[in-house]
Amino acid sequence: MASSALHLPSKSIDDILRVAKSRGYTNHGELFSASWLSELAHELWPTVSCVAAKFPSKDKLVKLLVQGSLILIPYDCDRNHEPTCRHGHSAHWCIIVGYLCPKAGLDSVSWVNTIPEDTNNLYVFALHGKSRHCALWDYDSLLKSNANLFEVSPKRLKDNEKYVVPEEGLSALRGQCVIVSLSHAIVE
Repeated sequence: MASSALHLPSKSIDDILRVAKSRGYTNHGELFSASWLSELAHELWPTVSCVAAKFPSKDKLVKLLVQGSLILIPYDCDRNHEPTCRHGHSAHWCIIVGYLCPKAGLDSVSWVNTIPEDTNNLYVFALHGKSRHCALWDYDSLLKSNANLFEVSPKRLKDNEKYVVPEEGLSALRGQCVIVSLSHAIVE
């Protein structure tokens, strides 16, 4: 999804999975590390800047999006695909592709490509692999969901399938994101 949003050459799921497995990042498609995802994306698309970083503040997220970056964020996915808090038991990745910052008292919506003065009431447009539709989520809900990633679902660990989990556990996801940009000018 991120590659098509940035108009990059497409890669098959099989090719991506093959490279991720060869690096020891996954066995079944799971990716429990922002750093691993960043490294994988950079290997597959070397012309793209991929940086594992702390979950961005509202202002930084808006600046990144205005610059044309995409932000990949791990979160706990509810049955309706929205962010929830299940301690990481339903961890999933989404791609933040835009934002909405409603301003009280306005009668209409207008498209702007500037940084709003006030980002307190921030919503994000998110894409994820479980739906073809773009979702609109409250930033604070996504932040809370990301901050609650503590453990892989015990049910998944009981399965006969072995998952690749980093030594530091889900702290490799919690409070983390991956910033993807065509340019190397990423906001610090």
